[in-house]
Amino acid sequence: MKINEIKNQPWIYFVGIIMLGLAVYFKSIFYELTFLDDNVWVLDYPWYLKNVENAFKLFGRSDLLAEVFYRPLLNLLFLIDAQIYGQKVY
Repeated sequence: MKINEIKNQPWIYFVGIIMLGLAVYFKSIFYELTFLDDNVWVLDYPWYLKNVENAFKLFGRSDLLAEVFYRPLLNLLFLIDAQIYGQKVY
């Protein structure tokens, strides 16, 4: 395959980025909880994250843990993960 042919096929760049991401993060798929703050979100707050109505509340308050950080999108992702996976890590 010539270089000019590769430049005309943009899907090759997409596949390359996906493969690079998988190569970098593949090992982390098999990690357990770190028990720094993972355990708090996954194990201690399922009662809050299982309720979809709390999604809008996440945008009106700071972090549930220390109420120091305002991270509504991260907390929303935790809520979505809890809806899909529950308390299972993988």
